[in-house]
Amino acid sequence: MSKCLEVNDLEWSFRGNCVLKGITFSVEEGEILGCIGRNGSGKSALISILSTLIPPTRGEVRVCGLDAVKEPVEVRKRIGAIFERFSVPGDMTPFGYLYYYGELSDLAEPVILEREEALMKTFDISEQKHRKLSSLSEEAIRKVEICRALISYPKVLLLDEPTRGLDLVEKKRVWAFLRGVAVDEDVAIFLTSHDLHEISELCNRVAVISDGKLSYCGTLDGIAMDEDDLEESLTSLMVG
Repeated sequence: MSKCLEVNDLEWSFRGNCVLKGITFSVEEGEILGCIGRNGSGKSALISILSTLIPPTRGEVRVCGLDAVKEPVEVRKRIGAIFERFSVPGDMTPFGYLYYYGELSDLAEPVILEREEALMKTFDISEQKHRKLSSLSEEAIRKVEICRALISYPKVLLLDEPTRGLDLVEKKRVWAFLRGVAVDEDVAIFLTSHDLHEISELCNRVAVISDGKLSYCGTLDGIAMDEDDLEESLTSLMVG
């Protein structure tokens, strides 16, 4: 399998403070890599760099072989991203919102319509597709955002706490769909989460960030034998 996302010796500083320090990892097509760390460890900054919102201070990011700093426009055509903090245009409907992003991705109208109908059905928001986003619950808006990240058939998904605010039933629905997307569409997925159950249920490997550095990147079996051991091991790795 080919590496869809490659990060080499990445560093990022903000206001004189080095937030990310020598981060190196890769994600292959069909793989889900979970990233975990304490608040303020740099996870959201890493997602912003990978999605070309901010440039790294040093190092390299490649998406499907493309340099994210030198070729950001081409990279954006190949990624879908969800951010921890986001806003949606309240006067738009889910249908219009997703259609707009489909057009931005240069998809043909029949493709957009088929894709958004399938996504809205999967996440159980079809009955709300013509309601204004401002009238929807936080949970429904989160599901619309997941659909928006997927509308363009991305090769790389960057997800910052994608199931935040969802109940366990909805979380499991998202997990099942992401597993299917990774395998069926050969998508590389990089996600951050504070939910150890989510990491253990969904991810092939885990990357642990501690004080801006990658303290571990590998399989869960490599650090724990069961879920109780996993919590203790990950906590130890996060603390450093």
